[in-house]
Amino acid sequence: MVTFSELAVSDLADFYFGVCPKPLTLDNGLKIGGGLVYPELNFTLPDMHINRETMSEVCKRYRQMITEAAQRAVELQQDGLVVEFELLPDLTLQPEWGAEVTAILREVLDGVEVA
Repeated sequence: MVTFSELAVSDLADFYFGVCPKPLTLDNGLKIGGGLVYPELNFTLPDMHINRETMSEVCKRYRQMITEAAQRAVELQQDGLVVEFELLPDLTLQPEWGAEVTAILREVLDGVEVA
């Protein structure tokens, strides 16, 4: 078993998105970290009840989060962005809510102007 005594990126100043500085190749040839590295954002709502009455507030908060994140990614001239909305347990019971949140994501990202 291989052990490691240091981090791949030991100084935060050397950490950047775009390319992994030290990809790992496994014995079977699988390469981990050999592609592009994008910032990943995970959106989680504050503690709130999700129901038909609060769904408009949920959508408003998700819209605000993704809009601000997309604008910041453009400002930082990122080539890409990974976005993950924390799935609400209710979305499995109310798939139309999931469709609504996904539509917000698509609408906002379709409207992002990239320089």
